[in-house]
Amino acid sequence: MRFVQSLRFAAAALRPARPFGLAPALLLGVWLVPGAAAALVTTLQVTAPWQTTGPNTGFVGAVPITAVSPGNHWTGTFGDNSSGYASTGTYGSLAAPAGTLGDFLIVSYLTDQVESVTLTLGGTLVDPVLLIGDIDIVGASVTVTPGGDVKTNSVDGVWSGDTLTALAGVLQGAPGASGAVRYPGTFPAGTVFTLTANFSGVTSGGDFIAYGLYAPVPEPASALLLLLGLSGLAARGRRT
Repeated sequence: MRFVQSLRFAAAALRPARPFGLAPALLLGVWLVPGAAAALVTTLQVTAPWQTTGPNTGFVGAVPITAVSPGNHWTGTFGDNSSGYASTGTYGSLAAPAGTLGDFLIVSYLTDQVESVTLTLGGTLVDPVLLIGDIDIVGASVTVTPGGDVKTNSVDGVWSGDTLTALAGVLQGAPGASGAVRYPGTFPAGTVFTLTANFSGVTSGGDFIAYGLYAPVPEPASALLLLLGLSGLAARGRRT
């Protein structure tokens, strides 16, 4: 994955001899904060140790998350600080900003298995996005909680209502089906998001599916980023 490129040289070239207006200052302030693009969202961070039985826990920003797989379909490890969150080829317009890293919960399924993994919020999230990574068996699907307003999918998958189905996968030499769904609004503590994998009737083997979750940084934090950026610009100006 390509990370956000540094704009320090561009900013230096654009710096005028006299103070510039507020709008350019705000824009450059965001760009010049290290990791600012990635900091515009908070991603799922799994709490160690990873459990292969029982619930797994984590956080999205300061919000606790509890993940339950009733059949204990957890794999031996999770996707730690993956750059896949920012893959536009995988998640299209719902990919996180370039440079974003996040953890994925990874589950394993066999032919004819159907199971729902639940994600329960321990605090409030606004406009969260669920990520589904890599369904590799044609005809297998994942159905998400209703209520999403935007859904995206890779070329090997298709949404029908709230269900993402794989059209191609590793057996066809394809990457597999991935997708994302955004839930607009405010979701308080106790909200449960459900992802139901359905491998009934498929004809081949097992599969791994990765589940991710991210949300925009709350507005006070965004304002803090702007202030940090403006402070940095002011300090640069005093040194010149």
